[in-house]
Amino acid sequence: MGLLSRIEASGDARLSRDVDPWSGAHWNSYAGIPSAAGVTVSANSVQTLSAVWAAVLILGSDIAGLGCHLLRRLHPRGKERADDHPLYSLLAYQPNAIQTAFELWEMLVGHLILRGNFYAQIFYDDAGEVEALVPLHPDRMRVELLPSGRIRYVHRLPNGGTEYLPQIGVWHVRARTEDGLHGLSLVQFGARSLGRAIAAEEYASRFYTHGAAPSFAAVHPGALGPEGLKNLRESINAYTAGARNAHGVLTLEEGIAIHKLGISPEDAQLIESSKFGIAEVARWTRIPLHKLAEGEKAAAYASVEANNQDYATSALAGLCVRIEHTIRRDLIIDQAQYFAKFNLGSFMRGDSAARGAFHTQMYALGAASTNDILELEDRNPIGPEGDQRFRSANLIPLDAPVGVVVPRDTSAPGRPPVGIVGVIEEAAARVVRKEIAAIGKEAPRFAADAVGFDGFVRAFYVDHVALVAGSLRLSVAAASAWCEARAEAVLEPGGLREFEAGERAAVARLVGVVMTEAGVPAWGAQ
Repeated sequence: MGLLSRIEASGDARLSRDVDPWSGAHWNSYAGIPSAAGVTVSANSVQTLSAVWAAVLILGSDIAGLGCHLLRRLHPRGKERADDHPLYSLLAYQPNAIQTAFELWEMLVGHLILRGNFYAQIFYDDAGEVEALVPLHPDRMRVELLPSGRIRYVHRLPNGGTEYLPQIGVWHVRARTEDGLHGLSLVQFGARSLGRAIAAEEYASRFYTHGAAPSFAAVHPGALGPEGLKNLRESINAYTAGARNAHGVLTLEEGIAIHKLGISPEDAQLIESSKFGIAEVARWTRIPLHKLAEGEKAAAYASVEANNQDYATSALAGLCVRIEHTIRRDLIIDQAQYFAKFNLGSFMRGDSAARGAFHTQMYALGAASTNDILELEDRNPIGPEGDQRFRSANLIPLDAPVGVVVPRDTSAPGRPPVGIVGVIEEAAARVVRKEIAAIGKEAPRFAADAVGFDGFVRAFYVDHVALVAGSLRLSVAAASAWCEARAEAVLEPGGLREFEAGERAAVARLVGVVMTEAGVPAWGAQ
């Protein structure tokens, strides 16, 4: 029988789903759920597992560190912090006379994970605005659905009495729910696997209580009576029990011999069972294993960053939205103007290079404007001019006609803006260099074959028309005329030498062709 089987066989076989968390035992804040491993699992006992403690601490501190702010909508778009609203300081700094906002968010996440629900009593001022949020322990709360369809909360007071709170008086955050009233807790449905992890920890503690010593047998040459067996057992236990007694000296009498039996395979599974427990906690809480300090090999930086992104989107984002929606429902009166939001973008800053590249591509394609990008980065727009989108090639407005558009510069009639000329010159230079490289590479093959060279040049420029038209946004007719002229120039006597040496002049002529077709004849005539 393996270690985990031995642990489970020693306990009660009842499963956590057979226990009604809303029965009378619910009122006992220390009550737990029996597990098949023979241990009682409660919100307090599971926190003795280092993985559970770390998971709750990580999620709680990360949510608290994001910061939740009350925002005011701006029209037609944008938002601003509503720091003049009474609720703003409660969410961002201090929700009540005792706690800070960081402490409240940590408590909220802890209650939500371990108990499935977070409750806070809402106190209002004379103007009807929220002035304090005081947490109530989930183990002392019961939710009742009234015939009217409204909810009533029953709160058991520390003195044993009860008080009834209306729905408007309680801020309630639920975990995943099946009835719309009660959130499902990690303890309630994870009792089997978590109980097994707790039992494994207890088993390991007992193992090390005996100094992690291997089992052995003491063989006496004669027969011992009950008193002798008792004395021998006490003597050996005193030698083996506890880490302090390890490596001591054991004195044996009357020819007693010790035979070492070795560590059992079941005991050797202790380390593996510990890893299993950590993986189970990670699975229940959706936290990457590396955040729980588990991993036989250190993860590479790239994989850790990818895991952090996955953690932010799969674990934090959903939790943030869950809380934001309950704030809107329970705490905000003017829901059309105000809303609460966690700054999850601050957690995603580690991948700023990838975001920057994505924004650049979207902007160059005309798929996003400056204001669109600012909104994705949780920043305000720059104004109406930020809504304009541009094409990628020459950064011209999307509604401009197809082709090369060259707005005239009124300060220098007949000449386009310098920036546009530079873009066209670069494109023309690439086209001309490609011509020179292609023909210069093949010319030696036709040194003694003028007819073959003539056929090659003319075929090259037929194929070259598409590149000229596409690179410079020329019409096919204009690109064909350019290619025909270039072919004739190469095939003239001595033309190849002038062709290879005349790159700069060819670029200037090609730019003139582009400008002329774009409607700047003065430039083309130069």
